[in-house]
Amino acid sequence: MDLARAGGLDAVVLRDVQRAAGLGDAAAYRHLADRQALLTAGQIHGMPLLGEAMQESLAEVSSRGPRDRRALARFRATGQGLHRRSAPQATSFTAATSCSRRPCRRHRQVVGLAGVLRGSVVAAGAAGYKGFRFPIEVIGHAVWLYHRFALSLRDVEELLLARGVVVSHETVRSWCARFGPDYAKKLRRRRPRPGDKWHLDEVFIKINGPTHYLRRAIDQDGEVLDILVQSKRNRTAAKRFFRKLLKGLQYVRRVLVTDKLGSYGVAHRESMPSVQHRRSKYLNNRAETSHQPTRVRERVMKRFASPGQAQRFLYSFGHIRGHSRPRRHLVSAPQWRSEMADRFEVWDEITAAAAA
Repeated sequence: MDLARAGGLDAVVLRDVQRAAGLGDAAAYRHLADRQALLTAGQIHGMPLLGEAMQESLAEVSSRGPRDRRALARFRATGQGLHRRSAPQATSFTAATSCSRRPCRRHRQVVGLAGVLRGSVVAAGAAGYKGFRFPIEVIGHAVWLYHRFALSLRDVEELLLARGVVVSHETVRSWCARFGPDYAKKLRRRRPRPGDKWHLDEVFIKINGPTHYLRRAIDQDGEVLDILVQSKRNRTAAKRFFRKLLKGLQYVRRVLVTDKLGSYGVAHRESMPSVQHRRSKYLNNRAETSHQPTRVRERVMKRFASPGQAQRFLYSFGHIRGHSRPRRHLVSAPQWRSEMADRFEVWDEITAAAAA
């Protein structure tokens, strides 16, 4: 009873759960504390609480006798009361039972929409990726948070914890490395045709000491066409970047805008001589400003660990962030909300398609 008063829990409910499930004081308190925390988080965020999964988890013990059935009825009524007050809409955070691909003793087990009784975890059915214990919605939301906003891995861990999902920052890192490029590739396939005016530019980045060059190509609307991290910026490196841009291209370019770097002129004459090439310090401001989000993320991440890691992250970052940022200054607020709703639907579709 002292444990119940210290945690702010109902002592009568704690005693009933202890008698019905055959648990000790500490075990019953932990289960009830976790349940109350999930109920509180779910009530705040509109999550459906302890529905059929909770009823099924209690059904096995409810046949033990009249006394146990009365205790379980009181325990069940407590959860149903909050369930009726919660929002009727479904949530993206469904059942989750672990925080990594393989069980780890250092990680706490978390239960969403699940009942914990007699030390066993009964989780509601949820679609997930093969080999991963968390459902698709949780993994997709974590990847979206990390690439959309200037957040660290521990920031994403804290945001998920506020929604009742206990996961380590290393798990978030593995999710982003595993699914980020895949999501970005699917988004790139579904995007509309880019513009016919290309802006190309490069920026210096230091990776473990040596200087590398991040080449970026965007169209006149600011849509990222492609990026490439290279150790040199001579004409061979420029021609390689041009080949990467032209691979699979199915429309004719009209204008190419670059700065006065000589390697761009050589690559232009050999790769696309029919395209008009404009070289000016001031015409390429759009490409110059497109590097600003990369600099912000570079500071948050304390620089990149390797050229490969920078290439993989920036490729995912450019496409996922661009998908979530329509040109807000050109549309009204209702039009922007409608556009964002459509883009969120596309995001849900590609995250679900990755599990197929």
